[in-house]
This record gives sequence, structure tokens and C-alpha cells, in this order.
Amino acid sequence: MQALFGADKTPKILTRHSALSYRVLREVSVDPAAVKHVSGIDRLGNLTARSVVISLVMYRLSEHLDQFPLTTPDRLLTDLRDALATDLRRVICSRQHLLIAFVPATRVEGLREFFGRNTARGAGVEPGDYLLHRLSEEFLPQDLSMIKDGVVASEVSEHYLGDMDEPHVVVGMSPSAWLRTWAEGLPEQRAFVRAAFVGAESATISSRNYRTLREAGARLVPSTRLYRALHSPTFWAYVVVFGYSALRALPVTFVPHFHGSVALLWTMDVVTAIPYTWGLVAFFTAHKAWLRAVGFAVTLITFIAPYIYFWTHGRGYPWGVNAVVVAMIAGALLYESFNYLRDRAVATGLRNRQI
Repeated sequence: MQALFGADKTPKILTRHSALSYRVLREVSVDPAAVKHVSGIDRLGNLTARSVVISLVMYRLSEHLDQFPLTTPDRLLTDLRDALATDLRRVICSRQHLLIAFVPATRVEGLREFFGRNTARGAGVEPGDYLLHRLSEEFLPQDLSMIKDGVVASEVSEHYLGDMDEPHVVVGMSPSAWLRTWAEGLPEQRAFVRAAFVGAESATISSRNYRTLREAGARLVPSTRLYRALHSPTFWAYVVVFGYSALRALPVTFVPHFHGSVALLWTMDVVTAIPYTWGLVAFFTAHKAWLRAVGFAVTLITFIAPYIYFWTHGRGYPWGVNAVVVAMIAGALLYESFNYLRDRAVATGLRNRQI
């Protein structure tokens, strides 16, 4: 049964390839709302293991800031500055949504002051809020299974985590917010960004971050918007949505009982795809009740509109045609129900503590 269910009795199929793929995030108690707030992700289920990265530099940085508070990037030790620059370059070039680290609870404030307050919009935390946030309750590194089971050598764990008996927390930050804030920040921060991206391949960088880097004077390998789009998961997600919407009307051309306009039905499918997606996200994730109500209404209207048109512009459909349409509706409902259950399962898994 352990192969099918997690410690919280949640089916593992719901949390597969999510942020819970990191064992440490299953063992400590992490605030799901804080994770969503910092990462800027619309649904917790969409925060996959590939979009979360663990930084091994933060502990060393916090140790340095404990001795030299209010340090700017240019005053860091060379190896520490280079390691931090590598972190920034790596998370931006791989389109990460969340950068997390494990640091002593007493050093969080020093890190928050070092990274500063966010000035970017649409990149996680609100403008004016600190870039770095505490995401979890306190825990002792010695209680983590990777430490108790000897998966990580003691000298390595001490180098990246410090004292095993000292209370630690998980901290997190939006890579895009970090980049955009520092690219427009102090002269030392802008110089750090430029140095971090010298010669960086830009094909996998989001268009917004690419524009930010070019405006900051970073000498990265140039690329066209189309070329970057072809490397964007979001672009291909929309291609799939529009492809499905466009092809959904194609079988209707072979149904002689349909007397409406195939072109109009196709247009309804395509035009309603984006508001349907927005309404679905708002319904499940919005914090305000009125916005959730609007999201539900938009989702319902955009989902059923093409089917209403299909059924009101034809008579005597064979049972097979009706069965296919019902199956498409049921499939969409099952898919969205799975996403909803996945969001809840991931939130439960993050919140529950196993140590």
C-alpha cells in the first residue's frame, strides 16, 4: 500500500512529479499558500519538480551575512559571488518558478535584507514585499531522513546546512522577481546581473526576462521571440489547447444531422478556449469569493456554449454521436476534477509534517 499512498493516505498518482518529489518538502511542514504566493504559480499541482530548484549557496551566504550584514553583491567573497551568480543564471535559463533553500531560522532576516524588496510585477510576490520568504515551520536537520539514513555525508551536510541541532526553515524566492528587481536595482546589483549572464544561451529564457536582461546591458547570446517561443512549455500548452479546440469541430462535418455552421462552431471552440482556462483557474484559486463566482460563470458558459449550439442546430443524431459528445464532456470534467484533487493533495502533502 505504501507504493500507492503517501504518509497522509493520499494516492501518489495525484502528487506524481509535483514539488513533493523532493523528500525534504514531504518531511517538513511547508505553508502551501506561501509557496503559491512566492512562486506566482496559479495552481499548486502545476508546480512540478522540474520548476523547483534547491539552492546550496544560501547557507554559506547566510553565514557570510551573519558576520558582515548589509553586504552588497560586489563585497561577497569571489567564490561565493560566483556560486550565487551561477544559481541565478541556472534558474532563469531553465525557467524555474521557485528557488528554495534550508537556512538557520535566525538568519532569515539577514537574507531578506540582502535580496531586498521586489519591484517587479507579475513575478510572484507583490511589489514592495520582500523577495525572500519563509515557507516552513522550524525543523532540525538531524531529523531529516537523508541525514539520519546517511544519504548525505556528514561533512557535506555541515558545509551546506551547518549545525544539525540548530533550528532551520525552508525559505523561497521567485527567480524572475529576483532577476527583474536586481536588474533595475542598485549599481552593484545591476553589475552582478550583467556578469552572471555573460555568454548565456537565451533560447530557454522567457521573453519577459530576456527583455529585462537586454535592457540591463547583459551580453547574452541573442535570439528571436519565435525561437524562444519554440522552447517555451507555455507556448506548446497553448498550441495543444488551440489544436484540440480547432479539431473538435472537424468530426461535425461528417454528421449529416447537423444543420448549423461548422465555421461558427469552430470559432466558438477557439474563442472560448482562453476564457475557459482563465475561468477555471479563477474558480479554483482566487482568494475573493466574487472572483471565484465570476470564474465559475465564465467556465460554465464557455464550456457548454459550443455543445448547446451543436444540439440546437441538429435533430435525430445517432446514439453514437451523442455518446461521443457526452464522452468529451465527461472527459473534460474528469480531467479538471483530477487537477482539483491534485491541487488539494499537493497542499496536504506540503502542510503535513512527517518528522
